[in-house]
Amino acid sequence: MSGKQNNFFAQALQQGVSALRARQFAQAEQIAAGILKSNRTDRNAALLLAHALMGQGRGSEAIAPLEKIARRGDDGEVETLLEQRLRERFIRDPQVTVNLMETVSQVITCLLYTSRCV
Repeated sequence: MSGKQNNFFAQALQQGVSALRARQFAQAEQIAAGILKSNRTDRNAALLLAHALMGQGRGSEAIAPLEKIARRGDDGEVETLLEQRLRERFIRDPQVTVNLMETVSQVITCLLYTSRCV
């Protein structure tokens, strides 16, 4: 990548961060998406995109760009964000999860020790 391209991406990222801080999430999303079209492996642009999506209440859409970054290496910040998004998407109510686990456990126990459950 040339020096001009690096400078362009750095300026675009700065604009995206400024938009994010100003809570202009749609604008930050557009900037990040534009950078990623030219440089799909840009970690900072992918993080900017994820934060912009989360700011718009679209956290589940942030999973894909975060997964791409996480696959490339050990990145604690990305792993933490990805964990949070997955928890929000799949674990809405901890009590429901506990109830579901107890129900499944009871059904399995019942099936193991009797021919049918009442």
